[in-house]
Parts: sequence; C-alpha cells; structure tokens
Amino acid sequence: MPTSPVSPSEGWGVLHLFFHLRRDLLEDSTAAAKDFAGRLQAFDARDDYQVLAFSVLGQKADIGVMALGPDLAELDSLSVELAASPLGARGCCRRRPTCH
Repeated sequence: MPTSPVSPSEGWGVLHLFFHLRRDLLEDSTAAAKDFAGRLQAFDARDDYQVLAFSVLGQKADIGVMALGPDLAELDSLSVELAASPLGARGCCRRRPTCH
C-alpha cells in the first residue's frame, strides 16, 4: 500500500543506517552482499534520491549507509527493506534518521 509523501518543511531528509555484520550467521555472504548492493543501486537510481554506502572503522559497525531524499516515508521504507534483506536480517541494524 503506497504511503502519502512526508516531506520536511525545509531541505531533504537524511537517513543514517549502521550495520554490524554477523558473518557466521550468513548462509551465502556473496549473494547477501549482491542483494544489498542491488537494493541500494535501485534506490539511488530514483529521481531526487541519493544513497552512499561506506565502510565504518572501529567496533561499532561494519557498514554504513547514508540516504537522502525529499520524502521521509520513502527513506523509512528503505531502512525497513534493508533491515529485512538477507544481509540486514543477519546483522544488527541501527538507524538514525535526521532532517537537513
């Protein structure tokens, strides 16, 4: 069911997601990584949306994702989709949405 757009009064929404991966729980890490990357590429290909994946140094996370766009509901849908993906479901997903 499509949701109504939720837009900040000023600027774009920014979503930060951090994943700590449990490689020992992944059945096929290569397939999980390709699935995750495909989901990010599909979101990034949309008009007015951007996504950036990055490596996180230290013990708090392994992968970070920053997504930007005009609709907060769409950003939230991305976070739910990534958390439910094979890579996200086997890791610990922490999200911090902000508006900029």
